[in-house]
Order: sequence, then C-alpha cells, then structure tokens
Amino acid sequence: MSFPAGWYDDPQDPMQQRYWDGGFWTDYRRPREGPPPYQGQGFGYGPTVPSTPDGVPLAGWWKRVGARFLDGLIVLIASLPLTGYFWYQYLGAFIDYEREIFDRASAGETTGFDTTLPAELYKWMIPATLIALVVGFAYEYFFLTRSGSTPGKKIVGISVRLRDVAGPPPPLAVAKRYGLVTGLSLLGAVPLVGSLISLIGLLDYLWPLWDDKKQALHDKVAATNVVLGPQQHRP
Repeated sequence: MSFPAGWYDDPQDPMQQRYWDGGFWTDYRRPREGPPPYQGQGFGYGPTVPSTPDGVPLAGWWKRVGARFLDGLIVLIASLPLTGYFWYQYLGAFIDYEREIFDRASAGETTGFDTTLPAELYKWMIPATLIALVVGFAYEYFFLTRSGSTPGKKIVGISVRLRDVAGPPPPLAVAKRYGLVTGLSLLGAVPLVGSLISLIGLLDYLWPLWDDKKQALHDKVAATNVVLGPQQHRP
C-alpha cells in the first residue's frame, strides 16, 4: 500500500476505522465516521485513543525513548570528527586522575582526598559537550523542519508536529523544543543548583507518561506533539 497516514475503514471490521501510519496498520481503532451503529450493536467502541485534535494517534513513551536513543547515537557518531580530540584528551586526564587516587590509597593515605574533578577534566569536557550540542541542534533542526522526523524517529515510526496543525513543525517550534532540553542539560552541570535542574530534566523526560496530551515539558513550550506515522504536509 502507498496510502498516506490517516484513518481508513478497518479491513477486519467495516463498522470501525483503523489508523494507517503510512506503512503499516496500527492497533488504534475508532468508530466509523457516519451514522453510529444501532443501540446495543457494540461494534467499533473501544477505549479512547489519545490523539491530536484532528484525530492523529499520539506516540507511546517507549517509542519516544527508542527514537531518542537512536538519535543520540547518531549525533554522537556524527560529532566525533569535531569532538574526538577533546574526548581523547579528557579520557587521558581522567585515567591520570584515577591513577593518582589509586596510588595514594595504596600508599595508605585515607584523608585529604578532594572529591571534585580537577579543572583539567573540565577543560576538555566543556568544549566537547558544547560542540555536540551544536551538532545535535543542527541535526534536529534540519530533519524536523523538513519532514517532522529525525532518522531515529523514522525508524520507530513517529514524528513531531504542532498539536493543532498537521505537517512538520516550524523552525521556531523546533528551536524551543531543543532549546529547553539543551538548557536543562547545561544547567544540570552547574554546582549547587545542578541537582535541582537535573530533577527537572528527568521530569521533562517522564512527563508524557501521565500527561493527558502525551506532551513532555519541551512539547508544551513548543506546542508540539509526537504522533504515530510521518508528516504529509502543512496546510
């Protein structure tokens, strides 16, 4: 089949419709549009499917997690030509730091240990992290503004759109989404307030599990939803 994603008559039950994600039939069903079945017939009535206002089913949390993992792996590999030198230096400095602690412990020193990381590590870690974030933004911006799906999202069959408008999200919405995630990541490394910021980042990650619109906090900021299937157009 080559039909665009959308609701179609269920080939297994003519009294209801089933959502086609552009490549496969999903398990989402709803009553067939038109006159309802007569009272007591019972066909086509199931649990309410979380969806956008125009009826596109929302993506589940595990699909989002899978897509994020795949995209993170792709960004890591894509950024290595720019960050590889910094991570190499960071690894060397970290090994030296661990060796120093081990040698002092072996010599019987049990007091006076400094638990903070040495400045040498931050000298290499910070530029590598900033470069990776810039690559990540370019990656998200390029793919989401064109098709609504990054490669990771395409693999698991989901996409991003404005909640009230079909089609790929506009540039401002993409910037808001990634900006909040990036901001939380950077502030999470700030001493003293880092733990609180990291907790907010975790809440952002988990929020779709209990939100009635299946939105993470960065979705709410950008007015977006993650839905099943590809984006076809923007009216």
